[in-house]
Amino acid sequence: MVLYRALDELLGAPQRDWIAESQKAREKAKAQAKLARDKQLAAHVLNTTPSLVLNKYAGVYTDSLYGDVNVKETNGKLSLTYGNTIDAMLEHWHYDTFVATASSVTVGKLMTTFALGADGKVKTVELQGLGVFGRRPEPVDSARRAVGAQR
Repeated sequence: MVLYRALDELLGAPQRDWIAESQKAREKAKAQAKLARDKQLAAHVLNTTPSLVLNKYAGVYTDSLYGDVNVKETNGKLSLTYGNTIDAMLEHWHYDTFVATASSVTVGKLMTTFALGADGKVKTVELQGLGVFGRRPEPVDSARRAVGAQR
């Protein structure tokens, strides 16, 4: 706030109460966040199950700009990692949407939605506020293919 006052003085701008304006902006953002959360809760469909068994969601999802998101299934639970910034457990929300609860308080909770293709396999994952990541194809096991070709 001191910086803004100094800039106002330097530029000859009229004095403003930067503290009050900042507080008003924070309150507005808080109200908007609550409204968005309330809307999300109202849209929550209870008693649904994922379309697939959990290990079918596991894989590497990628974006040319943002890099890789890794989803793993361990002991009947899904987890998600994104670089060094997000390490989260996934909890089923509804349908093919999960809530990623990150260990870092700054990240918090992210709605994570998987989209299936016509073949019934997961094609993408969308991390709320980050973007849509496409599933990286599974590596081809060339040794297995070579054995099959010999038959």
